[in-house]
Amino acid sequence: MSTGKLLNGIVLIFWIVIGSLGTFYKHISFGMGLGDLLGYAFMYIVILTHTLSTLYGVEKRKGNLWFWALASMFFMIAVIFILNATLLRGSEYRWNGRLFYP
Repeated sequence: MSTGKLLNGIVLIFWIVIGSLGTFYKHISFGMGLGDLLGYAFMYIVILTHTLSTLYGVEKRKGNLWFWALASMFFMIAVIFILNATLLRGSEYRWNGRLFYP
């Protein structure tokens, strides 16, 4: 297994864990009240797109560069997503030091 595939798999698992915890464990707040549903929709679309892109790359036997590009792109999206759920929260629920809203 190439390093690109491994790194891409780690980033994909990271997204799935964030999605699972946010959906089934506790609420991830973006500070927008009902607008948080848009954040969740964005998260599900990102997870679906990343999964389908990874499966496409495996099926078409894409090179290591394909998986490095996927991993880096979706990692940057994850950083922006986490920033929106923490430091850049909206006015409804200001940042209180916790990722998950109690």
